[in-house]
Amino acid sequence: MMTGRFPGRSTGLVARGPALAMVLLIASFAIVSLVMLVQLRRDTWGQAVNGAQNLSTAMAADIARTIGEYDLSLQAVAEGLREPELAGLSPRMQRLMLFDRAATAPYLGAILVLDEQGRVVRDATRDQPAPAAGLGKTAFFAAERRNADAGLRVGIDAAGTLGRGPVLILSRRLSHPDGSFAGVIVGTLGLDYFKGLFGRSSLGSNGAVNLFRTDGTYLARMPYNPALTGRSIAGSANFRRFRQAPSGTFAAPSGLDGVRRVYSFTHVATLPLVLDVALGEADIFAVWRSRALVIGLVLAALCGTSAGFGLLHRNETRRRRQTETAQRRSEQLYRLLADYASDVIMRLDQNHVRTYVSPSVRPRLGYEPEELVGRHPHSVLHPDDWPRVAQTLDQAQQTLGDAEATYRVRHKNGDYVWMEGRYSFVAKDGGFIVVLRDISRRKAAEQQLEAANAELAHLASSDGLTGLANRRQFETVLARECRRTAREAVPLSLLLLDVDSFKSYNDRYGHQAGDRCLQAVAASLGGIARRPADLAARYGGEELVLLLPGVPEAGASLVAERVRGAIEALSLRHEGNPQAGGVVTVSVGSATIYPSQEDPRTDGPELVAAADRALYEAKRLGRNRVVSAVATQAAGGPPVLADETLRLQALARYAPVAARLAGEKLDQLAKLAAGLFGTSSAYISLVGADEVKLVGRYEIALESTPRSTALCAHTIAGSDALVICDAARDPRFAGNPHVCGADGLRFYAGAPLFSALDGHVLGALCIIDRRPRPTLTGEQRTLLMDLAALAVDHMERARTLPHDH
Repeated sequence: MMTGRFPGRSTGLVARGPALAMVLLIASFAIVSLVMLVQLRRDTWGQAVNGAQNLSTAMAADIARTIGEYDLSLQAVAEGLREPELAGLSPRMQRLMLFDRAATAPYLGAILVLDEQGRVVRDATRDQPAPAAGLGKTAFFAAERRNADAGLRVGIDAAGTLGRGPVLILSRRLSHPDGSFAGVIVGTLGLDYFKGLFGRSSLGSNGAVNLFRTDGTYLARMPYNPALTGRSIAGSANFRRFRQAPSGTFAAPSGLDGVRRVYSFTHVATLPLVLDVALGEADIFAVWRSRALVIGLVLAALCGTSAGFGLLHRNETRRRRQTETAQRRSEQLYRLLADYASDVIMRLDQNHVRTYVSPSVRPRLGYEPEELVGRHPHSVLHPDDWPRVAQTLDQAQQTLGDAEATYRVRHKNGDYVWMEGRYSFVAKDGGFIVVLRDISRRKAAEQQLEAANAELAHLASSDGLTGLANRRQFETVLARECRRTAREAVPLSLLLLDVDSFKSYNDRYGHQAGDRCLQAVAASLGGIARRPADLAARYGGEELVLLLPGVPEAGASLVAERVRGAIEALSLRHEGNPQAGGVVTVSVGSATIYPSQEDPRTDGPELVAAADRALYEAKRLGRNRVVSAVATQAAGGPPVLADETLRLQALARYAPVAARLAGEKLDQLAKLAAGLFGTSSAYISLVGADEVKLVGRYEIALESTPRSTALCAHTIAGSDALVICDAARDPRFAGNPHVCGADGLRFYAGAPLFSALDGHVLGALCIIDRRPRPTLTGEQRTLLMDLAALAVDHMERARTLPHDH
């Protein structure tokens, strides 16, 4: 009996061997996967904690830097209040000197100076501060009154007393020389700053960023919750842990919503602030859970694969028997597919004559198969397409593979149908198998798409309001024309025009009328750009450009005058442009480049810059005129005004007054101008017939100079400030004796002095420097013109008062 059992047992073990091996293999995969999941969970936790710590450190540094910058603005105001010369300036000049840096700080709201009673005495946004009730009763004011330390205090205005909503309060105490309380400088920081800073990070659906004072007061939170602003959580368990160390990380449930989070906190530099970054544990392990699910599915797939191997072995024999039957039926099946397929199948012999055509040719081309068998393909092809088909046949034969071509085949009704043909070479007999597919619909869709793309390209290169080319198209064409100009050594001209007083037009007639005005001006400009190479474009706002390839400087000036005259002839009403007769006009700047063999370089941006400088000169000289860049660069003496006789008569009334004021108010005003603009010198001049007298001076010894060499003699030719960034590089002044030499002046800016009696120009208020400087901003130009008006005001008061005053 025992002898009979051993063979059976051995057979059973052999049979079960593959199954046991498969079980052991799957168990090994399961153990390895479990170890990987545990390690992956630990790594996920560590990465989340490190990321939160780095994020909290970076945000704290940003907050410390921003508040530090704002604190510098408050300190600058405090220093300015101690200047003894402050009281002698006008309210506007006082505000500019006190708040020049503070007014431009981002997210900084109101900056106020409060006296010891809490009344507003200085406002960064107004020359005359508006009264504000109740500021003397605020918490920050009371705290600054109690605390003699003049350091920075950070608080929250949850009620919106100083703004349109909750804001962060930054305040500093002001003290009298004896140390007594003199008031408070207070600035507000909008909570939008913290929303922008915190919103840059993606912390998941349960993540949060919180900013507190060290006394537990909520200042800001992401996600934003206005109900929490100003609320105290000093008694919560989490906040007590925040105060125990300068920084750290711990996991705990939130006291607000009960969600368990990982908190990474840090104190913000030396400020009384605490910042924490909280990550929801559910968000941290979301990716880990998805990976665990994938691994589980893979294990399940392995089990299913093991079971499938047995079924495959059983079915393999059955499939082998079925293969022979399928092979016998394959020839019949292929014939059936050829007869009923939607594609047309053809057989060509070595001479390209058809020997077989499938029945699907009837619905596709209208022919019976018998009509095409025995004929050459070119008999039904479009004449223009046969060379392409012949090339495809040669390609298939040479590569011993497949080749494709798209061409037109004539339908039996005479129309042409777009077909896609695949040609396969049969090496055994030198013939071809051809499969034709009808692609008429696809071809029609491609043509529609090409038309749509062409329309999109047109829209992308056109300005939607004026219909001219847009700036992107202009810059593309300008770069191309600059290359062609350098290659062919021909001139390239550019006209840059600007609608005069267009802001006044919009303010008076409305923006819709302004749009119609621009459209009319653009249409007039487009009518003059008649050559195919000319390009009229909208450069930006009310500025238009006209690119004139191959046109020299003289021709460009003639075209510019035609443009100016044509737009003036439109007679569009513009009451805000009285100097031009109350109609719409334009100022035009013209510039030309002439490449040569010695210097073939062309610079499109420099061409635009030259035209822009000429346009500004046209504006400065009175608008509604054409100024060429060549004219602005031409050397020569200063211009003589048309009303020179009347101007000199008006000057005679002010010359004695200016002589009395010299060394007093006018010198002080020159010093003030140099200080405001940071230049080395400044002066106030009166321009006579042959001589220029400096009636107000600061850091300049010269008392008079010939008019022929004075830069201010050029200033009086226009109604706006003249700015020269580097006189040594300006052809008009490079040889001027005041410019030549190592100590020659380089930077010049002058504003004309207009008589208060009759508006005649008397001279200029000028600031100069021995080194080049950037051009003035619009606000700086306005300030320079205001200082010039103040100089005339001093002379007018002295002229109308008795000499003993």
